[in-house]
Amino acid sequence: MELFDEITQNGPIPDTVTYNTLMQSMCQLGRVFTAFELLVKMCASGQVSNLVTCQDVCFRTSFKSSEM
Repeated sequence: MELFDEITQNGPIPDTVTYNTLMQSMCQLGRVFTAFELLVKMCASGQVSNLVTCQDVCFRTSFKSSEM
């Protein structure tokens, strides 16, 4: 996540695909809260969520999280 934060500050603006990829990875690692934080950042940056976003964040979490 540090690299992502650095890129967003100094590099190109991440698009929906970038956010979706990161959110999917966080969900697979059980870091559901981090995935939701990314969703908030994505919306705040003006990116539009799509079906993949909803599947990754809402349905792939399987209600398990290492952060809870």
